[in-house]
Amino acid sequence: MKKKLFSFLLLLYFSLSSLALSIEYVNSSKHWSLIKNGPVTIDQAVKMFFEGRKIDKYEGVWTESNWGIVAIVKDGTNRYQKYVIDVGYPYLNGTLETTYYKTANPSHLTFFTRITWKNGNNYKYATSMGDLYYKSSNTLERNINQYASNPYGTFTRNWPLDYYKYNQQFVKTTDNKKKEPKKEVINQEKPKKKYDRYAPKTNYKNYWWVLILLALGAFFLYTKTVPKPKKIKRVTKSKPTGFKKDLINYWEGRVSYGFSYWVCLTIIGTLIALPSLYFFTDQFIDSASGIVLLILIIYALFVIVSQIYLIVGTWRSAEFYKAQKRKLKQSLIWGYLGQISIVLSVIRKFAEFF
Repeated sequence: MKKKLFSFLLLLYFSLSSLALSIEYVNSSKHWSLIKNGPVTIDQAVKMFFEGRKIDKYEGVWTESNWGIVAIVKDGTNRYQKYVIDVGYPYLNGTLETTYYKTANPSHLTFFTRITWKNGNNYKYATSMGDLYYKSSNTLERNINQYASNPYGTFTRNWPLDYYKYNQQFVKTTDNKKKEPKKEVINQEKPKKKYDRYAPKTNYKNYWWVLILLALGAFFLYTKTVPKPKKIKRVTKSKPTGFKKDLINYWEGRVSYGFSYWVCLTIIGTLIALPSLYFFTDQFIDSASGIVLLILIIYALFVIVSQIYLIVGTWRSAEFYKAQKRKLKQSLIWGYLGQISIVLSVIRKFAEFF
């Protein structure tokens, strides 16, 4: 009965995982969105993105050939985003369509974009890669690598018509600079820190080496302490004497394989990492104080250590499970499937981080 229940739960887990991935592929991406949170007119685009500041050479409102009117706005220091304003699919107006990333060449951006095609009465979507080239202050050229019916296209500047003249109004000349006496400020409160989407953002990915060191340390500890299946001796399990004993038993893999995988690794591991979806966002981190950032660093280290602890304990439990099945000359498939899912999960987390 336990074996059938365990098999059913594992099959349900893989089915739900596959369904979630397919839904995410069809309806959303980190590079584009179907949410209407952008402008639908040129005036709205100017007020929302560009009013009162200089613009980058890629920024502005453009007319894209074979498509329509779009707005490109800088988001952070290394990327740009394109919103559709008035295109051939009216229900897409106001949505994020493309995310551009800088390359070593300042006149070349690479991008991930949304591709749309009709399927009966509905529409389907996919993500495609491409390149954008800066030709002049009023012209850009693009090339989409796949899926698109018109892979080559041209962007013609729609606003501002004179890029250099528009930016000149924000350059202070020597004649306009007047020295003003410093005013003494007494008991004036410091302005509160506000979130600025265009301010340079701290790139926490530069600390990737911390994760690598932790992962290597965990792997070294695992290789030195994991018992080999051939040398396993059957030991009568005694009742746990406390929480510390339970932690040791889990780390050594002396806990039920099903309990380790489903309760500890899947449920408890998810609950521990779940708050990071809210706290580790650019907007929250940029608006956080020094004490909050220190707490976030401690929490991040706790998440990393706990995930390593849960993965190592579950992996060892799977080794014990396979050793027992091998002695009984029974199938080892569930032990291997669990370990494969752990490896794929680790690879997916590293891929999302980088």
